[in-house]
Amino acid sequence: MNIRAVKLKDASKIAKLSGQLGYPITEQEAANHIHRIETDSDQKVFVAELGKDITGWIHIRKEILLVEPPFAEIAGLIVDAGHRKKNIGRWLVQESIQWARQNGLFKIKVRSNILRSESHSFYKALGFREVKTQKAYEWINE
Repeated sequence: MNIRAVKLKDASKIAKLSGQLGYPITEQEAANHIHRIETDSDQKVFVAELGKDITGWIHIRKEILLVEPPFAEIAGLIVDAGHRKKNIGRWLVQESIQWARQNGLFKIKVRSNILRSESHSFYKALGFREVKTQKAYEWINE
């Protein structure tokens, strides 16, 4: 197992895994996002590579809010359904923790849909603690 930074050539697999997470995107959209992320030092995507196959990815980013010190947030994490329960998610989170520390960030936040009970126990097992329950809203300009 190898954990490395995402590359443009990974766009197809990133798109497929994103669909498993419930966020379908095209290969071109994935490539566009990867390109933007690669040029932004405040965020990073790591992939888990098994042989030539990408088995998971994690997106971590720096957040700056007016009301608290800067922190890192896991914006997304997915491990391929056929490769779960093999510590891949744990390795991806550990890589993200190292990235956060290297960037002077000593708190990492993650949000998880209330329906993803496996994710809740996963994060708790890694030392994350539940701090709040909230509702999410969005506005769409149509």
